[in-house]
Amino acid sequence: DKLVANKKDEIASKSRQLEINKSRQLEVNKREQELKELTQELKELEEELKELDKKFGAGILTENRYDKLVANKKDEIASKSRQLEINKSRQLEVNKREQELKELTQELKELEEELKELDKKFGAGILTENRYDKLVANK
Repeated sequence: DKLVANKKDEIASKSRQLEINKSRQLEVNKREQELKELTQELKELEEELKELDKKFGAGILTENRYDKLVANKKDEIASKSRQLEINKSRQLEVNKREQELKELTQELKELEEELKELDKKFGAGILTENRYDKLVANK
């Protein structure tokens, strides 16, 4: 019965890992939202640049004022682009964790099913206690 207890401890350990990975999934969702927001901000900045071009072309802005505003917008775009690249690389790591979560969940389900099946066979007298303990130890 120590072997059964060990198997149950293994399941408990995998369950804890699953909970940890679920909290990581929340982080995944947050990162995805940040990526969407940064992408939208970049689009808006590019639109603002186009508007500055129009205003300059229409004579609403002086060349000096236009140059300063464009330089500021380009700095903002560069900053947001760097942040977007950083977030994309983080997202790749998060995607890897998400895959690990799926695999761990599947392993846990399989282990639980195997233990249930062994319990049924042992309860039905199909397996001896010795054989049952050996099989459980190998799961």
